[in-house]
Amino acid sequence: MPPSTDDANDSPISILHEDLLFNIFLENTFLEFDDKLQEPISFYGRTSALTTARHCSQVSRQWRSIYLSSSFIWGRLIDVGELAQKTDDWRNEVIARTGEALLWVYGRSRSAKTPDFFHPFLLKNWERVQILIIEQRIYNWSSSRTYRQKMWAFLREPAPQLQRIYISGISSSLAETYLPPAHSLFNNNAPRLKHFSISNKIPHTSWRGNLSSLSLSSQFAMEEFLKLLQDMPELTSLKIIDQSLISNPNQEVFPPVILPKLKRLSLAAGGSFLNAGTILQCITPSPDCCLCAPLQNMRELNIRTAGDYKRYEAGLASFILPYLSLHPPSGEVKLVALCNCSFVLLQLSGQDFAITFSAHSESRHSHSPRSPLLKKLISQAAFAKVNMVTVQNLSFTPPQLEAFNCILEAFPSATTLEAADSFLQTLFHHLDRNRMSALLPALVTLKVSNRFPPEEYVERESPLERFLELRKEIGRQISVLDLGVITGNKWAINLDHFELDHPGLLVKWSSESQRKCSIDGVRRNIEEYRCGDGHPERLRFAAKQVTTSVQ
Repeated sequence: MPPSTDDANDSPISILHEDLLFNIFLENTFLEFDDKLQEPISFYGRTSALTTARHCSQVSRQWRSIYLSSSFIWGRLIDVGELAQKTDDWRNEVIARTGEALLWVYGRSRSAKTPDFFHPFLLKNWERVQILIIEQRIYNWSSSRTYRQKMWAFLREPAPQLQRIYISGISSSLAETYLPPAHSLFNNNAPRLKHFSISNKIPHTSWRGNLSSLSLSSQFAMEEFLKLLQDMPELTSLKIIDQSLISNPNQEVFPPVILPKLKRLSLAAGGSFLNAGTILQCITPSPDCCLCAPLQNMRELNIRTAGDYKRYEAGLASFILPYLSLHPPSGEVKLVALCNCSFVLLQLSGQDFAITFSAHSESRHSHSPRSPLLKKLISQAAFAKVNMVTVQNLSFTPPQLEAFNCILEAFPSATTLEAADSFLQTLFHHLDRNRMSALLPALVTLKVSNRFPPEEYVERESPLERFLELRKEIGRQISVLDLGVITGNKWAINLDHFELDHPGLLVKWSSESQRKCSIDGVRRNIEEYRCGDGHPERLRFAAKQVTTSVQ
């Protein structure tokens, strides 16, 4: 094509080739998917690609001509939430512009008018649909059962072009009632389908062998579940919405299912060690498989449940040891205490990796954790390159704290610790000086969150000040202290004595008013002061609070 020109516009973009302009416009149509899970990223808060296309088509004659001549672009702009809010004329115009192109149909329900055009449109054009993504309810529940079943009748028809389908926001019981039975989906004809997620529906044998990503929320016996997986060797991503749906985990040991291409396994947070352990032990994935298993509904371990946990850890090890050897973490690790601090949830920043393990000690007199897996991770230096540790917790009892201190030994290279005053105070209460001195030897930056008000200090000094003093005494002085956002009485205390007590310490903070100006939760206009520079008044936060309240 020749270069685009427009007499009314001499801006640089007006001389771009129409091929390049077309590719720019096409880029606007692409949908975002999670790289590993292969599920769509929420549409909430995003500008509709249809809205952007409409605005772009009005910029110039050339731009409008490109848009109007491309049914390929318009076929990717069937945003059901956006179209539901427009007039019939505009909806009909958009649909007409799609011509015979393949269709991307997606969106969130934002209007009761959605079913009036959405379902008839799909019933008529189902053979052209390449992607279908529906978030939340998209029809009026007050209509009759027969009508609702009729609205989803298109799912019974062959889907020769369908590559991705995600229908969310419908409970399992409603899906069972109003959506077609699993055996009749697509009339057993969906040869191109790669990604499948419909509540309470499982893939049919005729087309599930091609699937590369799958979300399961249907009731299974363990044997049935494993047979299903055996038929899907191409899976790269598997998400199990509710592990409790997989029943009979206490049966005899099942032969493992080999999924050589599986790169991500996601288990719901509400699962048990019994179900999760059985699933993990039955699946042999790629060594490159990332496990996301943030189990959070555990009970205290006892004689009856100890065996379940042991099997769970064995399955856990088969996943995470190969993965961490291929992807040694080097960024931030978050540790979250669960179930009265009996368990710890470990998450890697920037990855979907998440695991839960026991924080109990082997015995009342042992400093070693009970978890064999944790011992192996420490001995193999799996987290030796981690540079930041964030601790989120309530309070530890001494036995859990002993084990948790061992967990911190897994991060010898961590230079940054983010924790609350309560965690620092608990350390001082239950660890002796030698144990405290050995904690995080490379630490240079301390970020303090949720600091106690001054009146809640039991000792004369705050946990923060005691920690800074101890690090200085052992020759491992903290270089940077980040106080976070100063709000209310959280920092109603003067730290001007740091001028003499901690010369060279760089103190950072931002005010409540500055936080309100932040974007996407990222702090802006961070203030900082290096102790010893001659202006200790900058650290008199109590005085600043008084001044602010007077104003």
